[in-house]
Amino acid sequence: MNKRIGYFVLILLFISGMLAFAGGEKEAGKEGPVKVRFVFPGNPEQEADIVQAEINRRLIEDGQNLELELVYIPWDVWDQKTNLMLTTGEEFELMHVMEDRHGFADYAGKGAIVSIDEYIDEYGPALKKVIPDWVWDTARIDGKITMIPAYRLSATGDRQGWTIRKDLLEENNLSIPTTPAELLDAAEIIKKNWKGDGEIYIPIRSNTDAFFFLHRSYDSFPFTVFQKLVRIDQDGKVSSWVETEEFKKDSEFFRDAFNRGLIHRDILGQPNDWAINQLMSASFAFQPGCPLNLWPKMKDNNPGMEIDDIVTVSFNPEKPTFSITAVGNDNVVPSTTSHPEAGVKYLNWVYSSQENYDLHFYGIEGRHWKKAPNHRRISILDPDRGQSNYRFREWMAGNVEYLRYEESAHPRFVELFSETPADTEYSITIGFNFNAVPVQAEYTSCLTEYNSSMVPIVLGLIDYEENFPTALKRLKAAGLDKVVAEYDKQFNTWMATK
Repeated sequence: MNKRIGYFVLILLFISGMLAFAGGEKEAGKEGPVKVRFVFPGNPEQEADIVQAEINRRLIEDGQNLELELVYIPWDVWDQKTNLMLTTGEEFELMHVMEDRHGFADYAGKGAIVSIDEYIDEYGPALKKVIPDWVWDTARIDGKITMIPAYRLSATGDRQGWTIRKDLLEENNLSIPTTPAELLDAAEIIKKNWKGDGEIYIPIRSNTDAFFFLHRSYDSFPFTVFQKLVRIDQDGKVSSWVETEEFKKDSEFFRDAFNRGLIHRDILGQPNDWAINQLMSASFAFQPGCPLNLWPKMKDNNPGMEIDDIVTVSFNPEKPTFSITAVGNDNVVPSTTSHPEAGVKYLNWVYSSQENYDLHFYGIEGRHWKKAPNHRRISILDPDRGQSNYRFREWMAGNVEYLRYEESAHPRFVELFSETPADTEYSITIGFNFNAVPVQAEYTSCLTEYNSSMVPIVLGLIDYEENFPTALKRLKAAGLDKVVAEYDKQFNTWMATK
């Protein structure tokens, strides 16, 4: 009897083992490629699905066990949607970060993203090859790599100038302005004599950092402004930005512009694409920064315009170009993903060859673009629309090793983004990343309060003298002094190690 029971138990164990093995085989077959959900701002491109399918075909062909999913988030809900995704634990593998909006250090301070050193070491040889060591140093928090830089050389040169239509200056017998006061005078005359459709303005957005172009006109230039809260001079002095004379000058400039009708009276209520539409139609008095990436659309909308009719210049051109950061954009790995290595693997694949890079950024060769005689130039293919049905914006993840420009790109735009001026001076803060955790509550409150109290002042919507004292009181109540002191402490500790 005991032997029979023993045999019966062995048979049961054998059957259980076979079922478990079969189940394991079945489960393994179900797994398939690892998802790479890449979250970034914008509206879906018309043929994004076609390009995505081709990328995934190529990934499998190249032995990469990955499956890309491009996740477009509309600009007007970007902050709300991404914050919701992170706080509710939604899984995705890559997220784009705009440093002038919410820096990667902010996300790290909230525990929303993870460090990726081990994945870069194991899966990122191409990333290491095309991104210099000194740029990787700027991607570290407490010594750990926490983002993948979009290294495109000129991170801030484009923001130190301003763009104006030279043809409209000449039409009004005006020279190129050399001071902020001359610029406002010229812009007012251009607006007054505007012959196009509708009204024209300075097309800035409510979350703008448009005042950077003014700083070259100040005797104290160069200096760095961190998240519109902290000022850092090149000698290492740290202070509250909003309490400086330069912040007051910025505010007074835009107040003067507002009173002259150059700032839209409902600028805070305008949709995000309002400014872009103004620029694409070349309907603006002037524009801070360099929007010449939109030159092909400007030309399409104004067939009579020539390349020399629009210029980007800067105040005090004899002063050096000042770079406040190594990169203005980067991509991070959210803490909500179950596969933190997947995003690193995908971007490494993109950067591993020109062919992979071209497919990700420009689409399918022969369908969306073709090579122009100059290997750095491409021609967009779609005669019906005058533009491609697919494009992944290079400012989000591009790299200088592989950058291409449209055949119709403006020469000044190519110059700004492909050449680093020999006289470039770098901010003393490059390589330092503020860790907001010790003052997280105050830091978050200050950013919110700045948008509420200071933005209307610096955009010129309300008078500085009348409203600044109350706004400053509210910002200090939110914890401004504590944030500045913590920044000063961390920065000096970091400087002592250099």
